[in-house]
Amino acid sequence: MARLNIIILICNAFECDALSQVEFAAQATTLKRPLPGVPRMSDHRTYKKIELVGSSKLSIEDAIGNALAECAKSVRHMDWFEVVETRGHIVDGKVGHYQVALKVGFRLADS
Repeated sequence: MARLNIIILICNAFECDALSQVEFAAQATTLKRPLPGVPRMSDHRTYKKIELVGSSKLSIEDAIGNALAECAKSVRHMDWFEVVETRGHIVDGKVGHYQVALKVGFRLADS
């Protein structure tokens, strides 16, 4: 049997304190049936990530939307994105436009 240690932490802006530590035994088990919504090992997918930078004079959200809309013109099977960087251009002390760097994940065609 494997031994597991679980430590529960309470954190504030300055430090973390261990609230309690629990140790218990766990036994590995094999599922006899697949869980709903969880793909089987043979149901795999392969993804590729690309980086984009979208821009907008209106908002960060609009910059993301512009990047995804433009990408969708040539990339199929886009499934997710992550914001990597947010920045902007300043004109006369005000926001000229927003720029958002994204990583976009898409499924390869036969995956």
